Amino acid sequence: MAYLAAKFAAIIIQERYRAKKLGDQERQRYKRINSAAVVIQAAYRGCMVRRRMAERHRAAAIIQRMFLTIQTELTAQNNHLWQNLLWNPITKNCGRE
Repeated sequence: MAYLAAKFAAIIIQERYRAKKLGDQERQRYKRINSAAVVIQAAYRGCMVRRRMAERHRAAAIIQRMFLTIQTELTAQNNHLWQNLLWNPITKNCGRE
């Protein structure tokens, strides 16, 4: 009877040991997969952020270019108006005197 009890106890110990070992292996496998997923997600998110920033940079450049174009046109128009206001009366009078 003692032999059977010892054999049964040994079987239980072996089962628990194997279950713990298998559980540890599965836990390590899960951690590796989870770490790999985190690395992939971080790389993807970083790529998306860089892409979004590049799009915003291009949009800002377009807006700035348009602003400068309009500002230059307005300055040219303003200069032309001032030139007409200041110089036309002078040149008209110069020829008649």
